[in-house]
Amino acid sequence: MSIFVGDIHGSYETLMRLIDKLPKDEKIYFTGDLIDRGPKSKEVVDFIIKNNMKSILGNHEDLMCRCLHIWLYNGMIPTLKSYGITSPNPKDKDTENYKIFLEHQKWMNNLPLYLVIDEVDAKGRKVLLTHSSASSAWRIPEEDRDLGTWFKDSLIWERDYNPKPIEGLYNIFGHTPIEEPLITEHYAAIDTGAVFGYKLTALRFPEMEVYQQDFID
Repeated sequence: MSIFVGDIHGSYETLMRLIDKLPKDEKIYFTGDLIDRGPKSKEVVDFIIKNNMKSILGNHEDLMCRCLHIWLYNGMIPTLKSYGITSPNPKDKDTENYKIFLEHQKWMNNLPLYLVIDEVDAKGRKVLLTHSSASSAWRIPEEDRDLGTWFKDSLIWERDYNPKPIEGLYNIFGHTPIEEPLITEHYAAIDTGAVFGYKLTALRFPEMEVYQQDFID
């Protein structure tokens, strides 16, 4: 069995409480957006790295990796505070805090855009784990996915409110906050807006059991 956790956004205490509720000794995967907005992004990333858990790239990790100007308006300040630094490019680059920031940045830069998990449901479908819905991106022929940035941008920024089925795959994703998880015949949207004061959601596949924790950070 595998467990998939929605967007955490620096909500470390909430994540720890949710982890306590989950079945033990099962693989845990994350939908990305581990960081930003919440108070403990560093702690979230530390926990996932040290426990050898797997995540895919979210748009917020991409912002941190590239230090784009729009990161400032998408949760950069609380993330930098969690690392004990005031700038993604400080004058003093020799501090231990900044070295940890760079290590985490390097780790994020190597996160996959998607994962296909060999767990199958009753219909023989594997899980396709993406940050946002893969419905649009999967229309691009596989041989063309390395051309330009459209495939990547679609997988981490797309807000498709009517995702289409993908043959042989069950798509689990986050990215767009909703108050309750939306579990349908061919996809599950599990970002339930923890950092906005709602809940952090985990989904156990293929049983489709839902675990939740109220925001406590």
